[in-house]
Formats: sequence, C-alpha cells, structure tokens
Amino acid sequence: MNRVFLIRHAESDSNIGTVLEHQNSIKITPAGKKQAEELAEILEKPDKIICSRYIRTIETAEPLINKFSDAEINLWVDTHEFQPINPERYQNITTEERDSLHRKYWQNIDPLYNDGGEAESFKDFTIRVNLAILKMKQLQGLNYIFTHGHFIRCVITLLSYFKDYNSLDKTTDLYLKIMEKFEETYLSGELKIKNTEIFELTELLKGY
Repeated sequence: MNRVFLIRHAESDSNIGTVLEHQNSIKITPAGKKQAEELAEILEKPDKIICSRYIRTIETAEPLINKFSDAEINLWVDTHEFQPINPERYQNITTEERDSLHRKYWQNIDPLYNDGGEAESFKDFTIRVNLAILKMKQLQGLNYIFTHGHFIRCVITLLSYFKDYNSLDKTTDLYLKIMEKFEETYLSGELKIKNTEIFELTELLKGY
C-alpha cells in the first residue's frame, strides 16, 4: 500500500522569536533537534524521505536519514514554505514586527497580490502546492515529506474542500475562495499545526 505523510519541521529559530533574515537561513533550535531525534525513534522505515529546500526541514529529517541510510532521499523545491512577504523586508526585524507584516497581508485578502522580490502571490502558492500534490499521488511505498505549516494547510485545504481543483476554471474568484478557506482555518486555529506534527494524506489523495 502506498502511503504519504506530511511532517512539519521541528522547532526553529523563527518559532521562538529570533531575529530573521531569510527563510532559508532559519535553523532548528536545540529543542528542535531533540524533537527531530524523538520523531526518528517512532517512525517506520520509509521508502522515500523528501525535504523542502529550506534547511530547517533537512535538519529535522537528518536523524531519520541517519537511522535509515538506505532510504531514498529527495529534495522537492515545490514543498517549501509560503513566502507572502518579500524576504528583504525580514532583515533584522523581530518576530513581532514580522507578524505585523503578515497580519496586514491577510487583512488585504488579495490572491493576486505579490510583495515583490522572492515573494509569491497566494495564487502562485496554490498552483505550486497543486503540482506537489500531483507528484505525491505518484509516490510508491511509504513516504515522509518534511515541510512547513502553511504548505501543509494549503495541501489539506485543497484536498478537503477543492478536490475538483484541476477540473475547475482557474479564475481569480476561485483563488479568492481558496484563500478565504485557508485564512479561515489558519486564523481561527482550526488547523493549528505543531512542530513535527504528522499528517497522513493517503486517503485524501485518492479523491483528488
């Protein structure tokens, strides 16, 4: 049986309020390393271990990679975290200041808005997540994908509420509906995702 699991990265510097510069420079904390080690102890031997391009997912997967050195290791660049804000605006600001930027972004609720630089619009993010889902449907055996909170939320939003996404007209209104549902589960805390939390997608993927 083919099985797919998404796993959020362990506690990172950004989770505890450390000053940020760029998403890819964020590493896991000492507590996060302990979480990663504990995670490796409980997971079964996988056929494939997949990480995003951000270092905190690779560090989280490292104990599992070391434990099962014969598992296939892949880097999927389309599973990295959503970047709604231009990373240049993150330089030398606190988590509180970063959160203020994100609150303004979500208040605007515009799926086409792009903040510039390496930022992406919510529409582009959704397209990227959909491509990753289609790749997940082709996986064989037991697969662990180490990724990020917003990425997991968007995957579950599409699989749970927009199963016919690939047959729909890709209008701005469609992306607005997806963004509103995503925001609803995110801001309400309905889909609160803890560090190293595991989500099995096996059944959800079958209906997509």
